[in-house]
Amino acid sequence: MLFEAFLSSTAMESVFSPTAVVQSMMDVEAALARAAARVGLIPAPAAQAIASLCRAELYDVPALVAAAPRSGNLALPVVQRLRETVALFDPSAAVYVHRGASAQDLVDTAMVLRTREALRLIDDDLQQLCARLLELAERHAAVPLLGRTMMQPAQVISLRFKLMNWLMPLLRSAERLREQGQASLLLQLGAPSARWTRWATAPRTCWRPWPPSCRCRCPTCAGTRSATAGCAWAWRWACCAATSASWRRTSR
Repeated sequence: MLFEAFLSSTAMESVFSPTAVVQSMMDVEAALARAAARVGLIPAPAAQAIASLCRAELYDVPALVAAAPRSGNLALPVVQRLRETVALFDPSAAVYVHRGASAQDLVDTAMVLRTREALRLIDDDLQQLCARLLELAERHAAVPLLGRTMMQPAQVISLRFKLMNWLMPLLRSAERLREQGQASLLLQLGAPSARWTRWATAPRTCWRPWPPSCRCRCPTCAGTRSATAGCAWAWRWACCAATSASWRRTSR
């Protein structure tokens, strides 16, 4: 806790808080269940029962975190507790909790969701900083400033020139951060090895309609749909692709 006060922020700390991480895991489980139901891998009522209980406030988050070291990761206690809770309300649906995914899939995809939110906060801060520098540069365009070279006084420059030299690298870095974020925030769906044979022999089916604002291509029908980037569409895409013999794994 030595550096958090000045190297982070309250908003960023909340992004990776235990409750936020557990909620992202629950979001993944809910999306996985809905996706599996849409392509006929699990019954729709079971998916609805699972998704309705994927809310972190229903669970003792500190107890889940405390159980993580014994399990080796946070996914196992989360899945176990979710399965037990689903069984209380719909015993027949409990067997479909976490169906087709591994613990690594759950942890990695949940952290991708958290990282996406963290990148959004960083991007917001960068935009505010750039806007402030631009405002100062316009306001002080004619203010003279002594330039330096080799730590020695040189010709006179403007404060605007100095501020713009701070601004331009920040703009480039912000753009690269957005590009790398888009390229790196990938779904992890390795699945338990036993699932691959079962999925490879499943009937071909295509999930339609694609969710709304990201361009993606269905490996089964080769059609392109308009969709919203996020956990739900990614899992639906994965389940759709899993029914195709030409399944391509997205993993590290």
